[in-house]
Amino acid sequence: MPRLTRRAIARGEKIGEERDIEIGVQREIEIGAQQGAANETLQLLLRLGRKRLGAPTEATQALVAAIQNRDWLELLCERILDVETWEDLLAEA
Repeated sequence: MPRLTRRAIARGEKIGEERDIEIGVQREIEIGAQQGAANETLQLLLRLGRKRLGAPTEATQALVAAIQNRDWLELLCERILDVETWEDLLAEA
């Protein structure tokens, strides 16, 4: 294989690796942003819940903290207005 072709192949491989790294970094950033948003919503849920329903038990807090889906956490934030206890809030969760 001519030397120029080997260089071109090596350069193409390097560019491909760099693009794969960029894509991987972008995915990690997106995942981090999603996790950060879910964590913020979780903290909001716990604050609202403490004001409306009182302090959650350790078991309840662990159950709530295990929820990773931001949409679900937001739904629970809305449901706080319609329930009287943490158990009621989580009953249909």
